[in-house]
Amino acid sequence: MTGAWRKEAALALSWLAVAVIAGFLLGRIFEALFLAVMVYFAWHLANAVLLYRRLHGANFAQASRAWGLWGDIQRELTRLEQTRRDFVSNASHELRTPLTVLRGYLDLIHEDALAGKSLKSWQEPLGDMRLQTVRMEDIVNDMLTLARLESESTRAEWEQVDVPALLERIARQADSLSGGRHHIRLDVTPRLYLRGQPNELQSIFSNLIINAVRHTPPGSKITVTWTHSGEGARFAVSDNGPGIPASDIPRLTERFYRVDVGRSRASGGTGLGLAIVKHALDRHQSRLEIESAMGAGTTFSCLFPPRRTLLQERPNA
Repeated sequence: MTGAWRKEAALALSWLAVAVIAGFLLGRIFEALFLAVMVYFAWHLANAVLLYRRLHGANFAQASRAWGLWGDIQRELTRLEQTRRDFVSNASHELRTPLTVLRGYLDLIHEDALAGKSLKSWQEPLGDMRLQTVRMEDIVNDMLTLARLESESTRAEWEQVDVPALLERIARQADSLSGGRHHIRLDVTPRLYLRGQPNELQSIFSNLIINAVRHTPPGSKITVTWTHSGEGARFAVSDNGPGIPASDIPRLTERFYRVDVGRSRASGGTGLGLAIVKHALDRHQSRLEIESAMGAGTTFSCLFPPRRTLLQERPNA
């Protein structure tokens, strides 16, 4: 124990002894002890304030700023805790629906099996069970993708990504998913590449194109553009579908948020696609813009900065 601490301990014990003696003489020992403790701490607090003023003068601006920063931290922690609770609640709700379907079918199959009945009539329910299982797998995979995007360092090794070729592959997949019910058109600048993570860029482009197929009625026109400008590169997916209400647009990138819950689940979406898009774009120092008008369609645009773009020279003839 240092000399300063020895002096402090001696002072505290002396003050305590005086309080005990005074309390014993007055017949109020507990009140005296309480008062002694309060005076002791008040004295130290006053010394701390005087020391602060001596070091920093009478200007308490720094203390005010520190208090304001502490308030901001507390509000952000409260927001993050609410976000965590909402995420757990929404994830549980999303997984509960397919699990309920599976549990109901399995109970019936178990009863028929115990009764010795044939399971040939279960072909359609088994197909439904498979779809529900795939949906749960998709939800879990998207949750893992989000967790990886949030936890990994943004200082990753970037690669040169052939975006035109990547978009052509995704457009073929989207056309196969559509079954020819949508008109998908590509308007792509050749040799316009990006520096980034191939898997994350594929997630961005695929989610937006597949969403356009899933959330627009048959016969809709979907236009995918990839263009270059002085401000970088712009990827956009436009459709002439029903549009999105203006009140819903700010919340579209929230986890599990859906404009039309029933229709979104029926289309096979997990409710996490746009959240993945937002986080992947953040990691590429890029941003998402959404424009929509009821009855006139929607456009999702991804804006990549110049340092991410690479326009390849035209090969020699």
